[in-house]
Amino acid sequence: MGLLKQWGSALLGIVYPRLCEVCGRALVEGEDILCLRCLAEMPFYSAATFDDGDIHRRIMRCPIERAAALYYYYRDSPYAMLIQHAKYSHRPSLARALGSAVARRLLPDGFFCDIDAIVPVPLHKAKMRRRGYNQSLEIAAGVSAVTSVPVVDMLVAAPHSSQTARSRLQRWRSAATIYSLDAAAPSPGAHILLVDDVITTGATLSACATALRSVFPGIRISVLTIGISRLD
Repeated sequence: MGLLKQWGSALLGIVYPRLCEVCGRALVEGEDILCLRCLAEMPFYSAATFDDGDIHRRIMRCPIERAAALYYYYRDSPYAMLIQHAKYSHRPSLARALGSAVARRLLPDGFFCDIDAIVPVPLHKAKMRRRGYNQSLEIAAGVSAVTSVPVVDMLVAAPHSSQTARSRLQRWRSAATIYSLDAAAPSPGAHILLVDDVITTGATLSACATALRSVFPGIRISVLTIGISRLD
């Protein structure tokens, strides 16, 4: 059966080859999501420490413990398509794969040490029906698959329009009224990992963190995203 499975996988790869999500080249054994060349050129996010960096400064209204991202997100970069496809092209499997990729990158450095639960940024029900899935929940599932930390979908979102075209101040004001809790934290002093696809101004993650702390003042919060965008 094992040999037949290998043959079946090889035949499937010939008929439906896996392609690099950035350059479109056929992937070979050992490559996943990206070919080795695109992986080597990926603009990985790096910070001196997990407790001090650009993400912390964007969420300074609500202090966080640790923060990290997979890569720098530039709208005109081919790597932007990773998140855009995961979010808008009905590719929940790609969102999960990105979550697993960032988890594997950070796991050896102890980023997930003492995290009690992974909490995705929620989508409003109307957006969920249109899109079919919440990309942040899929990313969280990918992180959980690598770390074995449970996903707790405990935040809900009120109806709101897209934040994309809004100014930084408008995003902050809008996000502050959107998020609330729908489930209990694992414990009053739990360490929660908030997960989203991209951080721009920090308004969304800050609003989610504030919603958590309004009910559980002693909760500890860390943040993980796939992309961190450039602020113009």
